[in-house]
Amino acid sequence: MVAILGLLCLSLPGLAQSQRDLSIERIPEPRRIALVIGNANYPAHKLVNPVHDAEDMKAALERLGFTVRLGKDLSKQAMQDQVKKFLGDLRDGDVALFYYSGHGMELDGENLLVPTDFPMRCHDPPRQKPTVLPLTMFSGLWSSPRPG
Repeated sequence: MVAILGLLCLSLPGLAQSQRDLSIERIPEPRRIALVIGNANYPAHKLVNPVHDAEDMKAALERLGFTVRLGKDLSKQAMQDQVKKFLGDLRDGDVALFYYSGHGMELDGENLLVPTDFPMRCHDPPRQKPTVLPLTMFSGLWSSPRPG
């Protein structure tokens, strides 16, 4: 027991010396970025809550330190533009969140987001697939490196 205590005492001056020479590098907090979309104003069927839900989500995320881009009642082109900008702004280490409230559908095993200019009365759903946005458009979030 005495030998261990003596060894510990002999080590303390060296430990104190090395601590004085340490420089601590601060690791920056990751950026928190979110894209929030609420689509409610569909031509054949207006929804009540999506825009309000998106506004509430934006406020909640901002309280958590997120920078939020909000889109309301977006056409397919506007949704594509927002998603492209969102994905293009991301860098390695960012915390990214996407929230969507509005119509969605599944077709041939693929989950799809429905923009406000979608023709709601369609007789052949597979032919309408080009008018919606697949969730796979976000696959780049976890598969490709981003600039730091």
